[in-house]
Amino acid sequence: MENLDKTVNMQISKLIKSKRRFQDVFEIMFDMPDNTMTESTDGFHTIRFSYRKIKDSSVSCAYSLERLLEHEEKGSFIGLALDNSPEWIWCFWGILMAGFKPLLINTRLIPAVICSALNKVSVNYIIGNGEQYGKKGLSVDNLKEIAPYGYSGAWADELALMSSGTSLDIKLCVYCGNEICEQILTSKDILRQNNRFKQHYNGCIKLLAFLPFYHIFGLMTNLLWFGFFGRTFVFLKDYSGDTIMQTCRKHGVTHIFATPLLWNSMAKELKKQIFQRDAKTVKRFYKSVKLFTLLQGLCAQLFEPLARRAFKEVHSKLFGNSVRFCISGGSYLSEDALYLLNGIGIPLYNGYGMTEIGITSVELSKSPKVRNLNSVGKPLQTVSYKLVNVKGKRILAVKGSTLCKHIYSNATESFTEDGYYITGDIANSDQSGRYYIEGRSSDVVISQTGENISPDVVENAFELDYAKNFTVLGLSDNKQTSLCLIVEVSSKLYDLQIQKLKAQIIKQNNALPKLYMVEKIFFTNDSTALKNAIKPGRKQLLKWIESGKVRLIPFSEYRNENIDKGTDGRDEIRCVLVKLFAEVLGKPENEIASNAYFVQDLGGNSLEYFTLLNLIEKEFGVTLARLDYRINYTVDEFCEFICNNV
Repeated sequence: MENLDKTVNMQISKLIKSKRRFQDVFEIMFDMPDNTMTESTDGFHTIRFSYRKIKDSSVSCAYSLERLLEHEEKGSFIGLALDNSPEWIWCFWGILMAGFKPLLINTRLIPAVICSALNKVSVNYIIGNGEQYGKKGLSVDNLKEIAPYGYSGAWADELALMSSGTSLDIKLCVYCGNEICEQILTSKDILRQNNRFKQHYNGCIKLLAFLPFYHIFGLMTNLLWFGFFGRTFVFLKDYSGDTIMQTCRKHGVTHIFATPLLWNSMAKELKKQIFQRDAKTVKRFYKSVKLFTLLQGLCAQLFEPLARRAFKEVHSKLFGNSVRFCISGGSYLSEDALYLLNGIGIPLYNGYGMTEIGITSVELSKSPKVRNLNSVGKPLQTVSYKLVNVKGKRILAVKGSTLCKHIYSNATESFTEDGYYITGDIANSDQSGRYYIEGRSSDVVISQTGENISPDVVENAFELDYAKNFTVLGLSDNKQTSLCLIVEVSSKLYDLQIQKLKAQIIKQNNALPKLYMVEKIFFTNDSTALKNAIKPGRKQLLKWIESGKVRLIPFSEYRNENIDKGTDGRDEIRCVLVKLFAEVLGKPENEIASNAYFVQDLGGNSLEYFTLLNLIEKEFGVTLARLDYRINYTVDEFCEFICNNV
């Protein structure tokens, strides 16, 4: 591996001396042509593209665009509506090189909202999958014409990002090359404060391309920070938990930057694995986490590798042993995720930024104990923070050279008299200068006692096993706003699972301080979030509730309508088990007695038995490894095990 410090200093020096345009970023980024820029897998083979290949494809894309859009005014916006991929990268640079401005389309938003955003800047063409959002489509396959020798393009110097979609008014935030260069230059300050950032695995630094590039977090910390220093991006086939973990293990991913959705899910999976063990093992695990949290605070360089070794079995079932640096951003991060992942040697840092202001801070302490406080760190060198009073709330305001140049929005943006942008995020700070984000002011619910309650804080106190999604928000009824929990569940849940979920909700709600307890709980079988959304949008959900698209069922009234009212949970589970026995054995269901042994009475063999175990685990979400060694169970015995462990 090359000397990374030398590479960083060389690249930063070039950027400082440049005119700080997108053209300069491109030329410096692709000045290490033999480095691998992207990796992915087709299921069998690893597919790699070098920086040279991506650069050549960017030039071809630019030349093709200039020829295809020769009558389109230079400097106009071209939409980019692709998922993370090598094609996204070369189309992004190709649009700029051709003299057009890329509008990075958040494809996870509803089409009507996207159309409204496109019309704000008069987009006529979109690179994507055919005609989209009422605009003319440009296929990537038609943007591969070989450019003549010496072609350098016309180069535009602006891009536009869509806000994340947590509000109904989607903003378009325009950045020039100068603001982007200022953000790239902050990387040197980050590396100076925490050299753990440049840790490698087997001589390589590889970033999981989890965050979409059209998101400010994904664009800056993924594509531009890592790409600028010639590092490798690893692309995902899909966003399932299994795919993420398998991809990290297969490719030796070292860095993961993601939203709390991923980290909270990983913590939940970790706890699930641990609590399948006996009480003594669980106690020993938490004692070890506490010990290694303390030791890493004394010397991270020495004890972080030891923590990974001590929890080797746990790591093997999560990301593997390669992960060296992780950042969370986008919303509130659960304390469980911070404590558990940091403790076992997966260093997790929390950061802050917005589409309007870029990435402005990250907690950089090497001590897990400090990171576990859930701070977003101190402002980076290019910005300054202060807290302002807005209607009795402490709101974070930001000023600096990395804020976007212009915002297209239906709303009027708020600034202080001295030029600070008012973010709308409720925040606090401590004596060390660290900041803590407590929630969005627009989401705040005023309790009956007059207290301001952040739904983010309450929502992150819940961990619900059978919920597809859940959201805490304020619902109004006769001018009274109540703090409510909306739980999205599958209509296929068994009655026993529903009862377990209800008990879990009650227990976790009762554990909250009285001020923060949710007052009303509702279930729904309708989708509560946009498809593939990074995080739920409360305003969008409220709109769906008001329109009837999301139908709420009071807590006391919810049950699975498909369940025969004459049966209890065990009867229902028995019926499903009989079907699975019959399916595996190729017998009619009426031949499967509930007390018949799988091998001795029903004629099954060991291969069929393990097929049955796999089907039962998938159907009921249980781990059957805790059964004893017998390969010969009845429907009744499986049923009893599931009821006690579901």
